Amino acid sequence: MADISLNFIPFERFADMKTEEKIDLILETTKKKDIVVIEGLMDPGEEMNLIKHTMQKIDKKFKGIEICAIPRSELIKKKEGLVSNVRSRLADILIGRNRGLTIIGPAAIVKQIKRDPERIILKMR
Repeated sequence: MADISLNFIPFERFADMKTEEKIDLILETTKKKDIVVIEGLMDPGEEMNLIKHTMQKIDKKFKGIEICAIPRSELIKKKEGLVSNVRSRLADILIGRNRGLTIIGPAAIVKQIKRDPERIILKMR
């Protein structure tokens, strides 16, 4: 099996990028059979554009992408205390709703990305 790389994009860098830059970066990376981990969420319009651009790029070598977005509220434990929940909600208000984690991988190597409250499961081919 070939080496697999995870490319982590911090929230600050991703938030400052234009939609086309985000899509280009994601598609360039996944076409190299690398997995993108974004500290943040794409807005629904950006995700729609990503899917549209991905469909246009599909060929014998590039089979498409698998994507999983997990909002911050699902990443934090439900059992946290009142102070932690208030802090988290305040940060969401100040920073915006784009807090979370997005994982995008090439469909040729990523069989499935699943999420549940406790973990993220990345199944490979």
